[in-house]
Amino acid sequence: MNLDDWYDSIYLEEEQRHLLARMVDGERSLPIDQQDRFLFIDASGGASLLHPYLGEQLGARAGDLETLVEKGLLRSGYASGGSPWYEVRLEGRRSYAEMKCRSVRGC
Repeated sequence: MNLDDWYDSIYLEEEQRHLLARMVDGERSLPIDQQDRFLFIDASGGASLLHPYLGEQLGARAGDLETLVEKGLLRSGYASGGSPWYEVRLEGRRSYAEMKCRSVRGC
């Protein structure tokens, strides 16, 4: 399967594309030794992703994160305290790069 066919086979809603973009951009803004997993916190004030080295919280919905996992763009697991964590897989970075290319140059 070529890149166009692979990318075209992944349907994401706008919120899911935006969340993936924020995760990839956030991760890329850090030195390699500070790239780490995002921890999902669902509190009464709203759900968000926390990253140990990013100074901001990313608003996120559990359903959007699970869709990104199901599509193979994120990896997930559970931290020792039981909170879910997420990290961007190579396929997520690849999808983001293609999404960005198509939006800028119409690839």
